[in-house]
Amino acid sequence: QRKLLRFSGDYDKVAEQLASYASESELTDFVELHVKAPTFSHSLISNVEALITDYADQEAFRILKHTFDFEENSKQVTDFFEENINIEEMQPEDIFETKLSSEEQMEEEQKQKLKDLFAEILVEVQQND
Repeated sequence: QRKLLRFSGDYDKVAEQLASYASESELTDFVELHVKAPTFSHSLISNVEALITDYADQEAFRILKHTFDFEENSKQVTDFFEENINIEEMQPEDIFETKLSSEEQMEEEQKQKLKDLFAEILVEVQQND
C-alpha cells in the first residue's frame, strides 16, 4: 500500500527525516515537505531544492510538494490589521491602503500613483465579473 507522508520541521529535521525514511511498500510513497524557518532565506530555498534534486532518482518515495513557513512573514501580515477586524469584511481598497501605509520607504507621490493604478485595475476586474 502506498503511503502519503509529510515531513515537517526546520531544514535539518526535514533532511534527517528524508535520509532515515525506509519505505516498506512495494509502491513508491509520496512525500510532502513543510520547511519552517524564523525568517525568509534564499539559501534555505536553494538548499531545499537541492535536497529534492538529490532524492529525485531513488525509488522509495517521490517528493510531490514542498512548502515554506517563514514565521517573520506570518507575524507581519497579522500586524497590518487590528485584532477585531475580519479580513473577509474588508474592501480590497482598505486592504491595499493598509499595506501601502506600512511602506515607510516609499514617497507619497509613488504611493498615490499606486493607489490610482490599483483603482483602475479594480474597476476593470469588477466590470469583467
